[in-house]
Amino acid sequence: MIGRGLLGIIVAMLAIWPAYGGDVIKIGSLNALSGPFGVLGVEQSKAAKIAVDQVNAEGGILGKKVEILIRDDEASPAAAARASRKLVLEDKVNFLVGVNGSPAAFAVSETAKRFKTVYLSSGGAMGAGLTGKECNRYTFRINQSGQQFYRADAEYVANTFPDIKTVGGLNPDYSYGHEMWEGFISELKKRKPDIEVVTDVFVPMSEKDYTNYISALIDKKPDLVYSVFWSGAGVAFTRQAAPYGLFEKTRFYLAAAGIGTTITSLGKKMVRMWGSEPADWQLDNPMNKKLVAAFMKETGGKPPHAYVAHSYATIMILKQAIEKAKSVEPDKVIQALEGGTFNTPWGKTVIRKGDHQAMGKVFIGEAKPNPKFPFWTLQDLKVIPCEKVSPSVSETGCVLK
Repeated sequence: MIGRGLLGIIVAMLAIWPAYGGDVIKIGSLNALSGPFGVLGVEQSKAAKIAVDQVNAEGGILGKKVEILIRDDEASPAAAARASRKLVLEDKVNFLVGVNGSPAAFAVSETAKRFKTVYLSSGGAMGAGLTGKECNRYTFRINQSGQQFYRADAEYVANTFPDIKTVGGLNPDYSYGHEMWEGFISELKKRKPDIEVVTDVFVPMSEKDYTNYISALIDKKPDLVYSVFWSGAGVAFTRQAAPYGLFEKTRFYLAAAGIGTTITSLGKKMVRMWGSEPADWQLDNPMNKKLVAAFMKETGGKPPHAYVAHSYATIMILKQAIEKAKSVEPDKVIQALEGGTFNTPWGKTVIRKGDHQAMGKVFIGEAKPNPKFPFWTLQDLKVIPCEKVSPSVSETGCVLK
């Protein structure tokens, strides 16, 4: 016979725990839908919704309809934590996806761990800890880690611009910006030991006037500028720096998915620069073509930036994993995800078992006008497999629990 105290505990646990089974599979999608990062998050959320609509049109998953609940993470840890807890505890979602920015993603990862809810990061959160020292068995990163990007960036810069002697940095002033800049310089010096750093500028992500930073870069005359300004910040900086001739005075390298958002936002007003992306909308494969067609139809011909592909892919990866597991139960889906190979818009992708980091690809090229389109595209692509530029699991410090 169950005592009243124990019965009360069981009832309380059932009230807060995610509901599994039933006729609907619920996915909670978090991205920045407002503020300076809305330019990124709104389109990512649109892509996740497109994926869910396509899945439902083809019969759902395991015969169940998929429901997506879209929420604003504000690129804020506090907002992301509140929204993710509400999705899990009140809305009873089965899975969490998305999240813009590493601080917010860490907050959602903690929610996932606490309430045993599978979370697939696809919002561009690249901080090393997410699949490193702060990893957990419920969190998977579908997008690249910062390490994968800056190692690929350094390889490309060293090989493509052998004449550069000086380099400058322009990066956001928080952990991600510092991690990326320091990692890039460390990797570049391994390949070009004589490279000289002439400036390393760090800018608050809330900054709106970049005039002083632009002047500082021009004054130092670096042969190349490395930046990981992302979303609206990268777009705003490019708009403000163009009239000063910055992009004619130096090779500007906008890394880690910053360049794609800038290209799609500026259209014909884009300027010459180089950069790295986790996917490319021009890829010729069935899943990518299906995504691009649906996205461009909905946006009046605007091409999707790379993290649109990642948001779309998280839904498709979840579908493949659930069908493999024949269940939405977390432990079974985790087993299906770990070490699995999945179809994505950028090709076959393995999710590494030891740290839950996806082994995608880094696409690097130059932004140029394209006579085929009324906007610029990333051209002369160099594709670097993430297996080539990833730290080993033992190097990450990840111990899954």
